[in-house]
Amino acid sequence: MKRSTILSALAALPFLAVALAGCGPSQNADACKLYESAQNSLESAVKAQQAGALSQADVRAEFANLPDGIKAAADRAHGDVLVVMQKSYQYATTYQQSQTQDNGTAFFLQRNDVVTSCKNDGAEIHLNG
Repeated sequence: MKRSTILSALAALPFLAVALAGCGPSQNADACKLYESAQNSLESAVKAQQAGALSQADVRAEFANLPDGIKAAADRAHGDVLVVMQKSYQYATTYQQSQTQDNGTAFFLQRNDVVTSCKNDGAEIHLNG
């Protein structure tokens, strides 16, 4: 191989490294998966209660844990994902304290924002229900 070819290839390495830096896994992958898990755990409990496998008290306990699960996810999030997860945490806490239709609507709409933000960040999640 010619020396000029080798030097050209070496000169291109910094540009290649910068180009590939954006191709790695999302920095929010863990946060988004934690959020997904917290949400889907509650949905699974609701379905199990509907099937008679869990009591209403079990579902309430799972619902009581939801804000902590969302906060754990938000604690690992960055950028736009962090912002929407923090709002989701606030809405979940409010909804848990006062289960009005308006609070529920705000919470569920915010869930959609988290799903979109995670997807846009390269950490797509899927919420049941």
